Amino acid sequence: MIINTNKQLNNVIEILKNTSQIAVDTEFYWMRTYYPELCLVQLATENEIFLIDTLKDLEFKKLKEIFEDKDILKIIHSATNDIPIIKRFFNCEVNNIFDTQLAATFLGFQTQSSLKTLLKEILDIEIEKESQFSDWRNRPLTQNQLNYAIKDVEYLIQLKEYLQQQLAKSEYQDFFEQELIEVQKTQFNSIENIHAKIGNIQKFDEKTQRNAILIAQWRETIAQEKNIPVRFIFNNKILYTIAHINPKSLNSFEHSELKSLKPWIKKGVVTALNSYKSLDQVTLEQKSGSKLSTELNDKIIDFFDTYTKQLKFDSSIIASRKDIRSLAYNLNIDTNYKNNKLLNGWRYEIVGKKLKEYILSNTK
Repeated sequence: MIINTNKQLNNVIEILKNTSQIAVDTEFYWMRTYYPELCLVQLATENEIFLIDTLKDLEFKKLKEIFEDKDILKIIHSATNDIPIIKRFFNCEVNNIFDTQLAATFLGFQTQSSLKTLLKEILDIEIEKESQFSDWRNRPLTQNQLNYAIKDVEYLIQLKEYLQQQLAKSEYQDFFEQELIEVQKTQFNSIENIHAKIGNIQKFDEKTQRNAILIAQWRETIAQEKNIPVRFIFNNKILYTIAHINPKSLNSFEHSELKSLKPWIKKGVVTALNSYKSLDQVTLEQKSGSKLSTELNDKIIDFFDTYTKQLKFDSSIIASRKDIRSLAYNLNIDTNYKNNKLLNGWRYEIVGKKLKEYILSNTK
């Protein structure tokens, strides 16, 4: 049922307020903008499915309250994709979630398994995905789009029931619940996680690292304000060049790669670089220190792989190779280093503590 009037939406809200769990999915359009444009929200109870047209100018306040209601479980597949979009559009939190993709990972399925894969393997249900990348701004939606949107939530409650039962029998229920808390925090806050967007800057000296981070933070802020992709401002190759040159004025942009930059970009970069006077005001990805040998890095990663083989789920959810190398590098400099997910929560309990001991015993 397509919901595109306030009267229809109010009727849906009354139904949702009296249910204990709902399946949730979103469809959006994401081309040439920083933020995706939310076009449709699919909600399903055990008996009904609603397609909320978010391109309509409706009164969404009560729907916002549904997302924030801690007594209503929201079942989402790959919640880190949908939660930031919902938070931004409705200006709300999304409380009390169950992520079917995450649950499946802790039960031994491959990390980031698709909904189509899980439905086939667990419930022997086939769904089609041919409309996944269609233009969801178009109105009216095609029948194929409507069918696709419905299928994305139709079986989520049933899938959740199976996964929940299996998790209760497993030894990883607590780890799953801890990770859900982190998933609920997901939002568009790339300024805080800027290191992940600018590639490997560890090879640069501290001053160049500092410049790269400041420039990237400025670029991200502008991209958010203008709602344009960061690449529309300049790419990372240009960013590295600017960081090395360290321009103090507009006249510093005579480098061949930088001449074509628009005046407002040059001015913004100079202002960003001049706004910080010391390295201490910028959190570098790595502190200065001796690099670990390739051989030792490989040994540390081998230890992680060997130690996590005993687990009954894909170890890639625990940490990436970059996380492991970063941990080793920083512990070699500061034995009290704590800014790594392997040193917190269930990850520390399951492998982080042993990995830290191994690193320290091999680097000191």
